Amino acid sequence: MFMDRLGSPGPPHETTRAPCGTVEEMPQKGRISISVAILTVALLYSSYWIFLAGQGTFLPVDFNAFYTGAKIVADGNGKHLYDLTTQSTYQLSILGRLPLNGNVLPFVNPPHFAAALVPLAWLSVETAYLVWMILQVPLILALLVQCWSLSQGASRHERLLLTAGIISLPMLLITVYKGQLSLMVLLCWLLWAKAFKSGSDCRMAGWLLIGSFKPQFLVLPLLILLLARKWKALILFALGLGLCCIGAVIIVDPSSLANFFRAVRIIDSDLKPGLTYPQFMYNFKGALSLIPSAQPNLVTVLSRVAFIVSLLVTILLWKGKPDGNERLFDLKLALTALLSVFFTLHLYYYDSLLLIAPALFFYSHLKHREQKRPRLVFLTAILLCPLLFLESSYFALGQTVAVRGPVVLIICWFVWMAALLGRETHPHNIPIRE
Repeated sequence: MFMDRLGSPGPPHETTRAPCGTVEEMPQKGRISISVAILTVALLYSSYWIFLAGQGTFLPVDFNAFYTGAKIVADGNGKHLYDLTTQSTYQLSILGRLPLNGNVLPFVNPPHFAAALVPLAWLSVETAYLVWMILQVPLILALLVQCWSLSQGASRHERLLLTAGIISLPMLLITVYKGQLSLMVLLCWLLWAKAFKSGSDCRMAGWLLIGSFKPQFLVLPLLILLLARKWKALILFALGLGLCCIGAVIIVDPSSLANFFRAVRIIDSDLKPGLTYPQFMYNFKGALSLIPSAQPNLVTVLSRVAFIVSLLVTILLWKGKPDGNERLFDLKLALTALLSVFFTLHLYYYDSLLLIAPALFFYSHLKHREQKRPRLVFLTAILLCPLLFLESSYFALGQTVAVRGPVVLIICWFVWMAALLGRETHPHNIPIRE
């Protein structure tokens, strides 16, 4: 992925022996055994997620909400796109039931996304879902290509660890199965970062425009573009988004944008069961909601304050104008991505697929710094942690408080990355190979 920087020849240095205990020093037979073990673990994980999906563990299918929004617009009822009563009526007609535990599965994406999905509304819901699933295949392949490109130059076993760890992550299957947008947003993040390093304003704006279908995850790249003073990319993005808004006004309804912001505000503020389920969010808001004594209003306020603080921390983290060629760019980007994922106001468990982005950015930094053993430790941890991501997984603290496994993982990543950043910020602490 980031071969603009990683693939360029660096300064000459003496060939040094790999650290003792690395995979490269093992006999051929041992390396083959490790490869077989890695593939077996990945296969078992994937088979398990498919089995759970077949049992209906990951129902309801979120695509039904997208189809509902598209159908409302296709029928010329765009004025009521965000009206929950209208959505309930359509879902009862389409599905014969209300899919979210007897409640409506709300459509809360921007109106230009509903307009883009109108062609699917011309099909039956079953056929539209099949088409959506087929469209996910090239996205998965694109993700694997990005990972394989990123690990270019590493040993086959290291590349295998990286690929197997990503395939094993249950959220990859779950986001596809549920018909969600997390995979598309993840690719937009990765390709935006690649465009940032190459200095392509058009590609930066283009990937952000596609990512605007799920706008809460645009804060990270937009803030970095603003700090980097990438005015051309920001102007191109604003022009593209303006055209999308005009299209929404024409195709959906003139009031669609105002109705969208009103719906987002209601969804963010109302934590009552039946509309939102913050206990299934793998972020700061979700962690607070698992505290039995936490009041919904207090959870909302604290989440918003934490979100604002995370933006201030991000600004301080970059300390000026971000530069894609900066030595610590990937490490800072990994920390920024973690902040964005953890403190965003809306992140259900399938959206934790986005953690692949900070993982890849962090891996890119470790690879560039030629830190082989930490790299292998990090990749092995990725392969071994998928069970932390099931929606029923948590750690009990006493008899009342529960903590999600992914939250623990995010905190551990924060500590590791922050400690590494602190050590490498000062040049005299950086190991130099001559």
